[in-house]
Amino acid sequence: MLELQNTSMVMSYQQIMELRDLRSEGWFLMDSIWPTLALSSIYFLIVLKLGPWFMSNRTAYNLRTVLLVYNLMQTVINAFLVYKAGILWLYHYDWICQPVDYTESSLGLAALEVTYWYYISKFVDFFDSFFFVLRKKWSHLTVLHIVHHGGLPIFVWFGPRFVGGGHTTFCGFLNAFIHVLMYTYYFLAAFGPEMQKFLWWKRYLTKLQMLQFTIFGLHSLPMLFVECDYPKVYCYIIIGHGMLYFALFANFYLKAYISKPKKLD
Repeated sequence: MLELQNTSMVMSYQQIMELRDLRSEGWFLMDSIWPTLALSSIYFLIVLKLGPWFMSNRTAYNLRTVLLVYNLMQTVINAFLVYKAGILWLYHYDWICQPVDYTESSLGLAALEVTYWYYISKFVDFFDSFFFVLRKKWSHLTVLHIVHHGGLPIFVWFGPRFVGGGHTTFCGFLNAFIHVLMYTYYFLAAFGPEMQKFLWWKRYLTKLQMLQFTIFGLHSLPMLFVECDYPKVYCYIIIGHGMLYFALFANFYLKAYISKPKKLD
């Protein structure tokens, strides 16, 4: 029975992979989801086990310069993604129904490439957590933070592998914009306590995170009722993803700003 189940799973995986976008064939990490699953598993292992064990008898590292460089780099990376995706959405894409252009046209390849680089950027985000571990900022490593960072590469992998462009690239476009604001905040915060008086808008970043997940759902919802050559299953995934992370961010916001706040490390 177990052998039959394993055979069925393999066949299902092969059938799904037959629907893949052949244009991303051979690209780094694209041929199979297993390397992405392995990297995310390593992330969870480092953040939950190896990192705390490594830092258990060590003094927290002072990473001020590293954080300044890293957060500035992340701001630039996400601004680049906003620019590339913005060209598609502001000048070429239909906001109601946008199929994937699977051709080798310049516009089709541009959409695939920005989808791919957005996926790669999710691995760069791992370092947010690694730096928290090295600085012993344990209170920052919430369930929300760990699930969000560790799970996104797996979720986003399906973009360039199956739907390299089209309707749901709006999610990456909006998310990259939010990340520009977020890493700008982190960059300024890395200068030290003297900057805190200018960072009163921190709580609004969480509100913007919740707003973006609401917009994700609202943007994908019409696709379930109109005829459009775009896989509806991916719209369901986007809506479910948005609901999950909206709930996680809302829970964080309630605990951090509505209930009696606890001083972070």
